[in-house]
Amino acid sequence: MKRRFSAFLCSLVLMVLVISPAWAGTIDALPAWPDDAIYFMGGVEETKGIISSVVDSAPFKLAAAMAPDLGMVKEWLDQFPVKSASWVFGMTESGFSLHCAIQMDGSKKEMLEKLAAGKGEKRDIDALLNSPLPLGLDLLPLEGSTYAVAADDIAFALISVEGDMILAGMSPEDIEAARGALADPAKRMKLERRLPQKNFLYFHDNGMAASELTAQSMGVLGEPTEDLLLELGFGTVKNGFGLSVFTNFARVFGLDDLAQQLLPIKKDDMFLAGGGHAWLAWAARAVIEKKHFQIIRDVAEEGDYDAKQIVEALEQLKTMGITEDAIIKMIRSAGIVLGGEAKFHDIPVPGGYFYISGEKDSTELLLPLLEAIVKDSGEDYEPLVREGWQALYVLRDPAELILGIRDGVFIVGLLSVDYLGEEPKFAPAMEEMLKEGKTMLFQLDMGVVRRLLAKLMDPDAPIAAVFLAGDDDFLESAPVLFEALKATAGFKGLQISFSDLDRFDLTALIGAPDAAEVKAIDGLASKWQEYIAQMDEEEEVEAEEELEGEAEEGQ
Repeated sequence: MKRRFSAFLCSLVLMVLVISPAWAGTIDALPAWPDDAIYFMGGVEETKGIISSVVDSAPFKLAAAMAPDLGMVKEWLDQFPVKSASWVFGMTESGFSLHCAIQMDGSKKEMLEKLAAGKGEKRDIDALLNSPLPLGLDLLPLEGSTYAVAADDIAFALISVEGDMILAGMSPEDIEAARGALADPAKRMKLERRLPQKNFLYFHDNGMAASELTAQSMGVLGEPTEDLLLELGFGTVKNGFGLSVFTNFARVFGLDDLAQQLLPIKKDDMFLAGGGHAWLAWAARAVIEKKHFQIIRDVAEEGDYDAKQIVEALEQLKTMGITEDAIIKMIRSAGIVLGGEAKFHDIPVPGGYFYISGEKDSTELLLPLLEAIVKDSGEDYEPLVREGWQALYVLRDPAELILGIRDGVFIVGLLSVDYLGEEPKFAPAMEEMLKEGKTMLFQLDMGVVRRLLAKLMDPDAPIAAVFLAGDDDFLESAPVLFEALKATAGFKGLQISFSDLDRFDLTALIGAPDAAEVKAIDGLASKWQEYIAQMDEEEEVEAEEELEGEAEEGQ
């Protein structure tokens, strides 16, 4: 029975994830829930936009060409009959409860009229969605336009028709409550949205979840001061697809002071070096407190191996004058930038680096440790003297690996020392985020990735000649690989950011494919096709010569 109900509930959730509830429509069929209930609520809008962005995308078309069954999925999505929906389910004092309102499009008008007249049949539930539901679910007529959703004649949910909507619930009272909400705004669910997206998921806690989080936090989280809320918004945006998350987590658990310490990151706060075009960049504020070290020690005392290793490392650092207070001061922010200029066996390749930034005096406590690492490595590190650098070492072979400390920044990475003074170029989206003042930001620039791959995978390039030209697996898969790379041309990148401790934003940047990128990939594929054809021809000649030699030996 639980399994069947789970299947029904999953079916409703699936509908919500691919359909579009009208904010002034189906959501009005959700009756008010008490504040002491724990519940999940949701609604999705932009049906056609979301479906079209998926089925019309180059990756989906490529996948459909390789897996013909996806063509059937596309046909079903193109004819998906649900216009809008909203839902809420959770626990009240009376037990589990569910309300769901689904608005059908005009293609199901006759079916809805049939159901409203009480003439529905068992298999009409499949016809509603143009697809069979799991476990052979049936409709069993009850009273008027109300039906039981059943499996093996065992009912576990009810649905009813109200105009162009299907109302779902666990009991006749749920259905009547939904009708009452439609008729009277005072009886509707009141929801204070924090995010701009029309599509959303929403979690309301009654104190149970927050108390459990506090109990499991080992003292990191304080006692909850209010109900925990979590809202997720998603949908198409001007330049792609966006997802945002809002939560009052910091306020609930008394982390407001921590949030105030997370100052916004500006471009001047990042350590920028290496030149080139950054294809990936990440930067974040860090706040470490004394209690965090104590938590690690407590966990170590309980026998945790990893925690013990950290405690041992902390004790060793103390012998070098690097105390916990110093560590707190030297790690104020951190970052990664990939895409700078570097060399591998004197061949130009894209590089990158990681850095931590903090107070200058505390960071300089790492100087003896850095010197010891270099000496004990057994590698041929070369010390360099550069203005502004308190220490700088470079390993020339096989790649240019640098280690250094400069004005409160510790850096390690694969970079050419000739480009240490040059800033990398960022995508416009990254530049914009740096102006907005986020406490964490991440940018993946797929345009730069494709250009780098096209450059590195050119059969005339040294890297390709060394690593790819003799790789049979690569040569066999090259045509599919380049088609897949071309299919990503509409994917411009990914950007992620945190604002304080209550807002998370993710945007998948999507746009028209760049003609120059597509042309470069086609040219690359053509070059490899010629190379493969030449290799095949040479192998045939070698085979013929070998046969001729064997024939001559036989004579």
